[in-house]
Amino acid sequence: MFTCCPEIDLTNDSTPAVKLDAVLHNMSDFLSGKKGLRLIDRAETFYEHLLANTNVVCIDPIVSVRRIFSRLDQLELAKMSLESSNFADRAFVPEFCLLESNDRWANVHRLKEYGLRFPIICKPIRAQGDGAHDMAVVFDENGLEEIHYPVVAQRFINHNAQLFKISVVEEHVFTTQRPSIKNMHTSHGQRTLFFHTFLVSKDGHQYPLTKLDPNDKLGSIVPEEDEVLFAKIATKVRQDFCLDLFSVDVIECVEQGANSKNAEDMCEGYKRRKFAVIDVNPLPSYKNVPHFHHHLGNLIRKKLSLPTIPLEDTD
Repeated sequence: MFTCCPEIDLTNDSTPAVKLDAVLHNMSDFLSGKKGLRLIDRAETFYEHLLANTNVVCIDPIVSVRRIFSRLDQLELAKMSLESSNFADRAFVPEFCLLESNDRWANVHRLKEYGLRFPIICKPIRAQGDGAHDMAVVFDENGLEEIHYPVVAQRFINHNAQLFKISVVEEHVFTTQRPSIKNMHTSHGQRTLFFHTFLVSKDGHQYPLTKLDPNDKLGSIVPEEDEVLFAKIATKVRQDFCLDLFSVDVIECVEQGANSKNAEDMCEGYKRRKFAVIDVNPLPSYKNVPHFHHHLGNLIRKKLSLPTIPLEDTD
């Protein structure tokens, strides 16, 4: 085991100074502003301290974590990452664009410019902090007047109310399934749907928006070839985002309902399952990941050039 693993509490004025070899941090809330301006300053000071002390290993690099605070930057990086992969025919980022104001017709023009059709999902620009997980599904131009701007607008893809969360600890990849938004069908005049992703994707929680309609077909168990694809996605994101502790939210494309009639639709056809990457999160909960602390310990050991411990030796 490690000699000492002190906790550095940025909210505590009396936290003692300690000599550090490595820092495992969860500074997303601090740097995103969720904890208040005073703690942003403390987080920035600590960040500058890490930059000045290059001998201290930081897991994950704060510059890499900050890169995905902006949902727009995150999606652009994910798009470039997947498009440069050797599996771009099976995994992609749905079309997206930035809507900056409540100018309805300017927004309609921008959506068309980027190839987005209704329904769309609108997400806050900030991927961390208060309100970051408050989303809305918009069905027509009228619904654009109900949104609080600016937002990232993204094509809504039907996915049979299933989300695959790919949790990553260095080279170790774990996939779990969670509930998600049910299939949506284009309907002029339908009211905008507002929801919080934590409620929708909560395990064991019944939520009206996750209940499939009778005509929708629930997907089967993930085939082995898809598990291989998920591992490839994890490896590519890890490489291009420069992260070791993260998760990727992935949904499977299905044809039914909205956005299914376009001949160039990337979700068209069932012969080969295609998946959309919709989110990347730093340091997720790892709630259902087996032997997480063992893998985390070995990650830290590798960063410090220490020998790793085989899993069978941990019992």
